[in-house]
Amino acid sequence: MHNPAALDAWDRQYAIDDQACMESSGLEYMQVLWVGERTDPGKDVDAAAIVRCLRRHEVVDESISDDELIEALTDDKPFPWTDHGASSPERDEEKARWLSECTVNPLELEY
Repeated sequence: MHNPAALDAWDRQYAIDDQACMESSGLEYMQVLWVGERTDPGKDVDAAAIVRCLRRHEVVDESISDDELIEALTDDKPFPWTDHGASSPERDEEKARWLSECTVNPLELEY
């Protein structure tokens, strides 16, 4: 029989230890480079590729122009047109996943 409190404590400690390991080993930085190399080997990704991915997965609707999206991407502005926060009653898990995935892997290459 599982003890929920013990499992929660184990999960919390694992998250702390995992983060400490990532930071002390430098893996958190290497991981970003590795994913970048796997998802953009030809260094072809630009803001337009991200916009195409967002459109392909209907993360944003046609009321927002490509230029507005590119401006938001290049200026590191939040996407005010999408409400995929965890506390949002309109949260769409699939769109939230693609909002993140399109910014990391807009060419949808396997990594």
